[in-house]
Amino acid sequence: MSLSNCSVQVRHTLREAATRETPSRNYSSQRDAIASFPENIKGCLKNNFSVRRYIINVRQYIVNARQYIINARRYIANVKRYIINVVNYILGVAIAIKNRNCNKAIANDILAMAVVVTEAHSKCWLRLRIY
Repeated sequence: MSLSNCSVQVRHTLREAATRETPSRNYSSQRDAIASFPENIKGCLKNNFSVRRYIINVRQYIVNARQYIINARRYIANVKRYIINVVNYILGVAIAIKNRNCNKAIANDILAMAVVVTEAHSKCWLRLRIY
């Protein structure tokens, strides 16, 4: 069986599976899923090294994508922590100025800046809640 015929059959089977409204059964293992493929597809997968290599690559891409998502979540958490630290620092400076009775107008400006940063942070965080 040639590679082009094999890939056409695989695509046709995958297209059929994708257009089903609900999966016909839940597979308990990868072996059960492969066993449910038509005989010509199974033969194609067993006898064709390039198709097997393609499937291995697709699996690796999925693993990499999961890792990228995990890293993105960590990055977002670090950004959130950084912004919270900045807001806390601004609030600390404003409170110190007010407590020392320096220039209350400056302290109020700093507090207003902290509010703006906090609002910007919450809007940003709402946008990133897709995770």
